Amino acid sequence: MGAREQAIDDIRHFNRHYIPLMHLLEPRYLDTGYSTMECDILFEISAHRDCTATELVGLFGVDKGYLSRMLSTLERDGLIERRPSDADRRARLLRLTDKGGAFISELTVKGREVVGSALLGASDDECAEMAACMRRVLDILDAASRRGA
Repeated sequence: MGAREQAIDDIRHFNRHYIPLMHLLEPRYLDTGYSTMECDILFEISAHRDCTATELVGLFGVDKGYLSRMLSTLERDGLIERRPSDADRRARLLRLTDKGGAFISELTVKGREVVGSALLGASDDECAEMAACMRRVLDILDAASRRGA
């Protein structure tokens, strides 16, 4: 087996361990009542104030109809609001409501607790090393994505 094939197998093995450890496959992520995808959408809206559904489709690679249903749920629950864009009246800008901001704050605490629990037996040096390795993984994936695009 070549180095690339071994890397693929190692990454797949890591994913099979990491995903359940972080509770990412739970139907309702961290007992929030929302899926991991819905929570990710809220984080993105929080990070990119005034983003559009089209931007989220591009970012997540999800079907427009599926995203629309999730956004409708989040809006119905008072976590986001849609406003017309001043620049393009056809576009609707997505923004967290105060309730949505509070939800993201609570979710951040819960997420930190999950990661903290996973790292209980690790030393500070091991935690720092792991975080550095994860940043490096992201750098490699970003670079590879740019080259492949």
